[in-house]
This record gives sequence, C-alpha cells and structure tokens, in this order.
Amino acid sequence: MKLNLLILSVIMTCQTNAEAAEDRLITNGNFAKKSLKPWKIFATEKLIKPTFSIANGEVTITSAKASPKQSNEQFTQQLEKLKSNTKYTFSFQAKAENVLKPLVVTLSRSKDWTKGHYGLFRKITPTNEWKDYKMTFTTIEIEEGNLPQLKFLFGEIQGQLSLRKIALIEVNKPIEIKFK
Repeated sequence: MKLNLLILSVIMTCQTNAEAAEDRLITNGNFAKKSLKPWKIFATEKLIKPTFSIANGEVTITSAKASPKQSNEQFTQQLEKLKSNTKYTFSFQAKAENVLKPLVVTLSRSKDWTKGHYGLFRKITPTNEWKDYKMTFTTIEIEEGNLPQLKFLFGEIQGQLSLRKIALIEVNKPIEIKFK
C-alpha cells in the first residue's frame, strides 16, 4: 500500500512539473487574468482596428473589415524560452463566424520577419464551433537578438475570431522529479 502511494505521489509530481513547464512557454494562454498581457493585437492599416473582449477563459477578436493581406492584422506573443532545433507541440481551440479565408499560425522572427519562420507555419479555417488544433514542429536555428513570436495572422478574416487554451510544450522533455 505504501509503495502504491509513493508511486502515485511520483506520478502526480511529474504531471504537476509537466503542467508547470507548459505554462512557462506561453504566458496567459487561458486568459484567466482577463487581460491580454503579454499578448498584443495590432493592425497595419489605420482604418482596420480590431477590438477584443475576454470572458470565460477565451479572447474574442472582432475585425470590422477584412484586409487584403493576412499579416495586416495579428495576435502575437514573443517567446523567449524556445530553443533551436527542438521539437514542440502547439495546441489551441478556435472558432469564428462565417470564415471563408484561412487563419495563419506561425512562429515568426521578431525582426527581419521576411527571412521566414522558425519552423511553424500552418493555415487553418476555423468553423462556427469550437475545434481543437494541434501541431508538432521542430524549430530551426533561432538567431540571437531575433526572438520568435507566436503569431495568429487574421487580416483576411472579417467578423469574430475566438481563441482559448493556447499551449506550447516541448516534446520528449525530460521530466524533473523532485522528492520532498
């Protein structure tokens, strides 16, 4: 019986450590603080100013007008703790109203973004219902001084886009076991 309790304790500690590790790669991916920080929303065109609301652990971004380019409206977070040549799994839930154009998810350079992405670039088309999205990728060499930014590019989407449960974890990361 004591051995079973010890094993259960070790398993629970491992799960807790793994969950804590997830939280360090994406900050505020569940919007529990009812704040965007450190997320940022911006548009490159002055006429298009997306608005947002946060409720029930989700962010809803509203764009009154579609833009000619996906990258003209972005929802971003800079990620300082990612490592080069490392495998990650990125997951989130999304839904949108009447979406005909794709949402682009990318791990972009914070500077010199025209050089390409750091290993993640996917196009998805959200539906009117919540849907789980999960993608595994391997980062390429991350340039010093050019940190990765996780970006949702939604410039071609008009209407509401909702996101929740945004998480990023390192695949096959050794689990640290701490005994008290």
